[in-house]
Amino acid sequence: MCRSHYVKWFWKRTEWLTPPEDYEIDYIMAPRLGGVEDIRNLWPGSYRIRVWNAHVKDTLEERLHEMVCSGQLDLSTAIARDRCRLDLCI
Repeated sequence: MCRSHYVKWFWKRTEWLTPPEDYEIDYIMAPRLGGVEDIRNLWPGSYRIRVWNAHVKDTLEERLHEMVCSGQLDLSTAIARDRCRLDLCI
């Protein structure tokens, strides 16, 4: 299922108060940080919330990716930091 199908599927099954345009369908865990390209790894990220909105998440993912590629951070630490953002700290 591609992202456009996911949007239609998701909004048919939920009663969101804001339109789909207020969201970005994005990976929960970015593939470049160890996530998988799978429908179960997609989630609608809101542009409207103030904390951890879709823009902030994209910026964090990009920064973590840059740090891993430059050797400033190892991949397992980057994954752990991204999971903390998701309240999945382990």
